[in-house]
Amino acid sequence: MSPYVPSMRVGDLATSSVVPEATYELRCKSVKYIPQEGMKDGKEVFPYCSFDWVVTGPDTAEEHVGRHVFDNGVTLKPGANWKLHQICAALGLAPDEDLYTITGEFRTDLFTDGQLSAVVVVEPPSKGKDGRDYPERNTIKRYLSL
Repeated sequence: MSPYVPSMRVGDLATSSVVPEATYELRCKSVKYIPQEGMKDGKEVFPYCSFDWVVTGPDTAEEHVGRHVFDNGVTLKPGANWKLHQICAALGLAPDEDLYTITGEFRTDLFTDGQLSAVVVVEPPSKGKDGRDYPERNTIKRYLSL
């Protein structure tokens, strides 16, 4: 029996090109909770989440279905966690839903496979705080319920 050799061509690989500005229907493929606390460079730091959203619609965006849009800076900082509030509201989570388990773990299960709508924009190329040049990228400006 011969070993399985997968077939993959360069043209089949995903690109990092942005999706056009629009309101898309998205499904949460995964969410990663990044726990951090204390001080860094003289500033207090807080945990945050990184979301990987997959475009599922609408029908007018069929050519973009399956593409990924990332939101890597969803902070849990009190008073600044409005984006997480938008996500929870758009997913229909109850106001009294606990985001942490009784053992103190963030409940990523509340978000995984959740579906919502989001206003996606294209940010122009820019220079980062690290001095490097970054290409244009998608940013989610607002989360909405379906």
